[in-house]
Amino acid sequence: MKCIFSLVVISVGILLSGAGCGESERSVPDKTVNAEGVLTFRGMPLEDFLVTFHPSGKQRPATGKTDATGRFKLGTNDVGDGAVTGSHKVTAVYVGPTSSTNQEAGKEEVVAPPVAKVQIPAKYFTPEATDLTVELSASGSTDLKLDLK
Repeated sequence: MKCIFSLVVISVGILLSGAGCGESERSVPDKTVNAEGVLTFRGMPLEDFLVTFHPSGKQRPATGKTDATGRFKLGTNDVGDGAVTGSHKVTAVYVGPTSSTNQEAGKEEVVAPPVAKVQIPAKYFTPEATDLTVELSASGSTDLKLDLK
């Protein structure tokens, strides 16, 4: 048993030692443009939803969380830095309010989010199922209006 455990530990160590070697495509930040707007469902603002823009190419997706008015600001390489230009499939998933941090050093409370106030169709949960697409131009946008049906 000790031999198998040692073999597993050594194998994992070898695999991890190769990770991070050399410059990968992901280490170079994607060029982004401003991308922010409002997410609604039949005209009602959606609070505490994670909006994700999935680009049609190999670039990183952009995400942003909605506030009480449904407003979001997307980030790709960093929080709020925007999204890449081009065509995107858009998904939205309820993530609930941000969890509070426990007073004990370094401990964060993990609490299941409450049920969403508004239930949206499941087709918006994955890029394969969503029918919502956005074309983001080189000038970006601060007024995206995403109304789910």
